[in-house]
Formats: sequence, C-alpha cells, structure tokens
Amino acid sequence: LGLSISKRLVNLMGGRLAVNSTLGAGSIFWFEVDLPLSPEWVAAATRSQHGKIIGYLGDRRKLLLVDDHAINRIVLRDVLEPLGFLLAEAENGTQGLSVLDHFQPDLIIGDIAMPEMDGMAMVQRIRQGQHCDLPVIAASASVSESDRGDAIAAGFTEFIPKPVDVEILLNLLAKHLQLTWRYAATSAATDVSEPGDVPFIVPPFEQLDQLQQVTRIGDIEGIRIEAHRLKRLDTRYAAFGDRVLRLADDFNDVGISQLIREAQTTKKRANGRSYSSTD
Repeated sequence: LGLSISKRLVNLMGGRLAVNSTLGAGSIFWFEVDLPLSPEWVAAATRSQHGKIIGYLGDRRKLLLVDDHAINRIVLRDVLEPLGFLLAEAENGTQGLSVLDHFQPDLIIGDIAMPEMDGMAMVQRIRQGQHCDLPVIAASASVSESDRGDAIAAGFTEFIPKPVDVEILLNLLAKHLQLTWRYAATSAATDVSEPGDVPFIVPPFEQLDQLQQVTRIGDIEGIRIEAHRLKRLDTRYAAFGDRVLRLADDFNDVGISQLIREAQTTKKRANGRSYSSTD
C-alpha cells in the first residue's frame, strides 16, 4: 500500500518511481522529480571566483542534450544558451544518434535511464562509429560508485549526478572543449536583482491559452514547461512565470486557472477589445 501511494504521489509531481532488483541482494527504489529553476539559481550558478560567466572566447560550440524529461533539458538550456552555446535536443538514445549525424555537436550531455535506447547503449554505439572520440558526459540520478564506474566503462567521458551542479558542468565543458570563459565587469558581477525588481507583465493571449490547456488537465510538468517557455520568450514575463511555478510547486492548479483568468481580464481591459479564449 505504501509503495502504491508513493508511486501516485511521485506521478502527481511529474516524476517516476522505479526499482532496481538483484536476486539475493535486494531492491533499490528510486524516483526522479523535476523541480523548477529559479532565476536566482541561474544567476548564482554561473558565478565563479572570477565573477559572473557571460560567455566564452572563440567559435560557438555545439552541444547535444539527450534526456527523456523535457524539464531536465530546459534547465540545462536556460543555463547554457545565454553563454553562447548552440544546442540540439533528443528524447532518447535513438533520437540522439540521429541528431548526432546531422548536428555534429562538439560534446554530448546525456541521461542514462531512457526509453527505447538508454544512454549506455547510445554511448557504446558512438564509440563504435566515426564520432568515437566525441566527449560524452553522463548526467544521471543514479549516484552510486558502481553506477559511475559502469558509465565510464560503457564509454562516457565524465559522470555527474543529478541535480546537475552547474559549476562542475561548466568546469567539465571548459576542460573538454578547451574554453576560456568571459566574465562580466565587477560591478555587473555583484549586481544581483531581486525577483520583485522585475515588472509584472501579462503574456500574450496565445501563450495564456497554451498554459490554460495544460492546466485544465492537471499536467504539472506541462505547466512548468509552459512557465519556463514564457520566461525564455521575454524577460518581462519572468515574474508571471515565477508566480505560475510557485503555484505549480503547491500543485495549485485552481490558483493557476484563477491567475490565467485574471491575466486575460487585465489584458482585455488594456487592449480595449473583446477576446474569446479557447474554452
């Protein structure tokens, strides 16, 4: 009964509960839950003893992100794209190999546990092909030393546990791509804006409708994805997106629906015209 309840709770949080069993040794139950990325975390994550990292010198580098959870890819994209990296994405190893051939990335960051083709099989295929020397970093929720050893033995270049420590990831990127970081001026590096400094601007009707659609079906992970998409669309929508994420953290889809209705009403008044939602 406890396992059934735990599985339902994890599913409601947009995660998944899994088990690894070994005959005579026992079972390990584990789960992954994707949590929203706060603007403060992104700002802090790209800081070092030299200041805030804002980019790197030289040609733009291409990274391939392979993970079956969209929110994991979004978290990495929100950190890496502003630094100047060109990114491509795949949901499993099969897609990753397909994207690899035409995107020609300089480095891959890949999950291990994925459907259709997992990270182990993907990296073994890579090591047998023309991209055999390509750096491939494993990012996995499995953090035991045996898992790390298995990943390296399979062909991964490096192994980092989830949630990904951005400082460690950036150090690995600098190491394997021979990067020289660019830093913001000292005054900019010490200027950390508070969330309240961001103006509260209502997003366009089309974006509100997309958010409303996933809210109606109670898709918490979908709500988080739409909120992050709003924040990337325009920094003016960051405060709105953060408010949606806070409500999603509390699984308050009723509150999110109310927020959307209030936003639509506000925008209709501002536009001085009628608007029919997708209800």
